[in-house]
Amino acid sequence: MHSAEIHTRLKALKLFGMAAQCDELLHQPSRHTPPPEVWLQRMIEAEEAERKSRSIRYQMGIAKFPLARDLDGFSFDDAPLEQADIDRLHQGPFLEQAHNLLFVGGTGTGKTHLAIAIGRHAVRQGKRVRFFSVVDLVNLLEQEKITGRSGQLTNRLLNVDAVILDELGYLP
Repeated sequence: MHSAEIHTRLKALKLFGMAAQCDELLHQPSRHTPPPEVWLQRMIEAEEAERKSRSIRYQMGIAKFPLARDLDGFSFDDAPLEQADIDRLHQGPFLEQAHNLLFVGGTGTGKTHLAIAIGRHAVRQGKRVRFFSVVDLVNLLEQEKITGRSGQLTNRLLNVDAVILDELGYLP
């Protein structure tokens, strides 16, 4: 079987990580070809990494974060927060313990930025997250009620590890 056929068949099986790794391994000089078990291990690791990457991209889309924010872009100089406290929250132990996290403060203090950063980190750790502005959430719930589908959104949110509600103070 030729390398092009192997590559095509791996992609047909949706083994995209393996296909990419296979190309790399097959084009190595023959004196550097690893033993079969090492070759297979690299293929499996490449596939695992590809699937994790795809899952994270998918979950980031499902989360519906309005912006891409991370802690690297947050300025603690102007914030009345201790970076060590936020770093601990960023690791997500409150999710494992099913605790709520509430940021309270004036406009422009970074509440949304921190919530998104913590949510995005949780997604990268394999958690399912959903972001809503409270006004949008209320509108979605009202729309469900009008169309006679009350409870559908609530049922979907039961499968989520964290729900982020933003702009709580702007509720009409």
